[in-house]
Amino acid sequence: MKKLFQTSFSLILLVIISLVFYYQRYDHNFVAVKRHTNNLTFPYPLNTINFNETSSSSSPIHSSANAKPTDIGISTEACNDVIKKYNISMNSFVLGLSYWEQLTMATTNLCSLTAFSRHWHARTVEPFTRNAEMWGLPSTAHYPVFHGMPPIYKGGPAKPLDSLFNMTLFNSHMLCSQYNIPPLADFEEFMLNANRSIRLLHFNFNAYGKQIPTAKEFSDDNHYINCLGHSYFKDFSSRLLSYLNAEASERSLPSFTVDAACCVNHRHLTTPEEMASKCGFQDLESLTVVIPIWRGYSELPTKKFRLVVPEDSPVLHRPVSSDISYPLNNGLLSNVTAYSHEISEGKDFIGVHIRTAKLGMLDYVSRKKLSTKCFDMTWELISKLQKEFPELPIKYFVDFGTYGSHSSEIGLGKRVSKRQFARRKINHIHYDPEKHGGWTDQGFVALVEQSAISNAKVLVMVGGGSFQDQILTRFKDRGTGKSGYAICWTKDSLFVKKVV
Repeated sequence: MKKLFQTSFSLILLVIISLVFYYQRYDHNFVAVKRHTNNLTFPYPLNTINFNETSSSSSPIHSSANAKPTDIGISTEACNDVIKKYNISMNSFVLGLSYWEQLTMATTNLCSLTAFSRHWHARTVEPFTRNAEMWGLPSTAHYPVFHGMPPIYKGGPAKPLDSLFNMTLFNSHMLCSQYNIPPLADFEEFMLNANRSIRLLHFNFNAYGKQIPTAKEFSDDNHYINCLGHSYFKDFSSRLLSYLNAEASERSLPSFTVDAACCVNHRHLTTPEEMASKCGFQDLESLTVVIPIWRGYSELPTKKFRLVVPEDSPVLHRPVSSDISYPLNNGLLSNVTAYSHEISEGKDFIGVHIRTAKLGMLDYVSRKKLSTKCFDMTWELISKLQKEFPELPIKYFVDFGTYGSHSSEIGLGKRVSKRQFARRKINHIHYDPEKHGGWTDQGFVALVEQSAISNAKVLVMVGGGSFQDQILTRFKDRGTGKSGYAICWTKDSLFVKKVV
């Protein structure tokens, strides 16, 4: 009898301990979420936004009255106006899982998706960044490696975009004020308020082989296919849900489901409105769209890797690297100041940037050694500049090195560039994040160098691309440079062009 009593007491004690542990864990998760939402500001007066309450079983966890937008740290009239003008729902989200290509182009593509999502009355979820790439989901052990995507977050976790950009200026000044685009929503807000019924949206670029609809499955009358039944999307959905539902479980939130998948013929001239209609986006007040890979769009049908939109489409009015300087955060700017002083000691210099990945691509596409011609023109120009500005030292920057561009490592241009530099006994320079207390990340390093180069008195850029577009934009914005030159920016412009 005594033994039975001891056993019963032990079991009761074990149950009590288990319950205490469970509720402590629940409270911890709730407090973690609550701590985050308490720190969010709500800059948009709710009485300025018109919502119709939904009673669907797949409606968001919170009604629009309780939903909170991303913490952009300000109360901005411009963002209020955008929210009101486009009737943006606090419960509608578009989540891009990956952004093509590296950081500068990925930022441009992020801005293009926000402009596109606006016409669905939705906001784009702010992505995370690591090593010059943008991903829609934070780094945890649950993250699946999707087909067609490289292994990501290798070597450490990703960080929010505010590790690189001033997100207050990014949202309020750039997106809202200058382009009439709603601010980004953060991932925590998405997890709390998103409709649990996911609609996948895939743009068919024939990038994944036979598992995904090919051009043969589209027709002149049908550019949108229900592809949820395809084996690729069954596997994709499983991988996606394994991640999202693990994140939801950690927050004690309901699980997600994938209930639809729409494949779009990327060669078809389209609009956000047509896409919403053909893909069945009916409830725009409570919409959750997940896009595996977002490559942006263009009005040029020759851009086979992007969507094509009409020439007069309002979505074309969005931030691009050749028009606006993406706002950097203060920590990164302090590294720019320190690095700029290191390379120039406060004096003017001639800055030369070689985008070797683009030169290699030029050789590959043309099947000719055009990069050699580009270097010949570069050396000729630099010789002239040395005579015109004999007092200015020359600083050479390249896109390869310890923290260099991914694409430069596999490009033909890197080998050509190394030979050119060795032949002339030229040393190129790099920013060392460990020396200046910066983030040892390719994207962080690239932005520091990009901004430092734009401090040059005379600027020479070889190869082109969005990275050099942004260098030139920053150079023009500073307004203190004497002249700027672009060499071999496209396969059709193999010459020296004075751009400032």
